Amino acid sequence: MSPRRRRNSTANDDDYSPAETPANGESPKKKRRTSKRTSAPAPALDPSEWRQSRVPKDSLIKKGDATDLYRLKPSDLEGLTFTPYETNYVNDAHMYNEREVERKAWEKYGGSEGFEQHLAKLHKTWIKRQKSGPFKDFPQPSAYAPTMSQGHVSIGFLPAGLRDEDPYTTNASLRQLRREFPAAWLWTSCNKILGDPRDDNYAETYYTGSSERLDALRKFLNNCRGYPPRPQAPLPPSQSIDQLRRVLDDAPRTPNPEEPSSDDPRLESHFDGCSGESWHTWAVPYLTELFDALNAVIDEHGLGDAGWKNIRWEVYDKYSDAMGGISCARYLNEGHVWSDDAYEWLDGRCGENSCGSTKREFCESGRLYNNKLSDIGPIQ
Repeated sequence: MSPRRRRNSTANDDDYSPAETPANGESPKKKRRTSKRTSAPAPALDPSEWRQSRVPKDSLIKKGDATDLYRLKPSDLEGLTFTPYETNYVNDAHMYNEREVERKAWEKYGGSEGFEQHLAKLHKTWIKRQKSGPFKDFPQPSAYAPTMSQGHVSIGFLPAGLRDEDPYTTNASLRQLRREFPAAWLWTSCNKILGDPRDDNYAETYYTGSSERLDALRKFLNNCRGYPPRPQAPLPPSQSIDQLRRVLDDAPRTPNPEEPSSDDPRLESHFDGCSGESWHTWAVPYLTELFDALNAVIDEHGLGDAGWKNIRWEVYDKYSDAMGGISCARYLNEGHVWSDDAYEWLDGRCGENSCGSTKREFCESGRLYNNKLSDIGPIQ
């Protein structure tokens, strides 16, 4: 049998000649094909050629975040000044100036461009490992964000026009935490309390550093009270609903401390002699009017989604806006403590002395309202 030959479509059979066999009888070695690689430009090693830092001047970062996000070792931080920060654990946290930490990363990886190239290389490996959802965010400093380039994700500063529409997710940890929140409106409400990074005065707030914001939001999430689902749309007009909305439109508001004191009988003022704290709540004259309107809605539309379960959110939103809702305080020993003064307006029947800001036990129409909710207990 004649040996089988591979034909070349552009050559004649007569042009074929077998490969020359070496004298030792071994098969000829195949030549390796080499592809030309376009290497990234060498980073500038001269510090005078490095770009300006995009990290906020007063931004602080915890030691753990500094080493993780900037790919440093604890020894790399030696010589940097840190501020002790009290935590709920035995040891205090070390807070560093983030710009100084970034500078250490630049020195280690060959300047600003070298550090960005290092992140880009790590990110390509990260992407390959994400085989199926849920996908994790690539850990990186808040001043660095992913941009799309030739179908692959590269690391670099994301221009303002291309940032995440959510101004509060300034880094991967915050984006991940946002996914853990039970509702988008809660995420927005809590972050508004901590300050909007787009505001001119944001740099003066305590929560400028992403680690402080992250700590506060995690504290809320870990101790979050259950909230019922918000309705998709407001209820259509009716006689009782229109009346309730008129009452809410006329709701009294917490007086501005810079303005003369209000003598509105629909407001009740309170003062804590121990803490020196003062606040206001809706007083019985207004509460009577409000509970009369709520009782009418229940009588006309019931307690379900077409009645009380929907309309209670309009009362909650009004109280939050006029008197105060979700808030956060930071104490030396307890850390961040969250509260929601409007929460009880979402609650069903409450027990004696546990009706909170609704104060439904102090007027006849409020007690009637509480009895109408006998089949709906407190939110769990």
